[in-house]
Amino acid sequence: MTDERLHIRYTAGRDAAYAIVLGTPRTAMVELNVQLDDGAEVSLVGRHGPLRWRRSPSGILVELPEPPDQRPGLSLRLSPALSVRAPS
Repeated sequence: MTDERLHIRYTAGRDAAYAIVLGTPRTAMVELNVQLDDGAEVSLVGRHGPLRWRRSPSGILVELPEPPDQRPGLSLRLSPALSVRAPS
């Protein structure tokens, strides 16, 4: 589990939900406060292919493809949209 407190904003469209991570994560793991159904995919916008994710006590942990560089933020696509839920 990560201990950093990143600001994350969520938005949803018809086909997918998006988690916009504001700031640069210190590690290659990002924790999102959502629940995903089995078979859901997480991908980094602008990069091809799904990312690995697993459940955590607070939602899910997403493994980024490489340690993040210094950038103001990144966007993760969660699909399909119907597989994304708020944690219970």
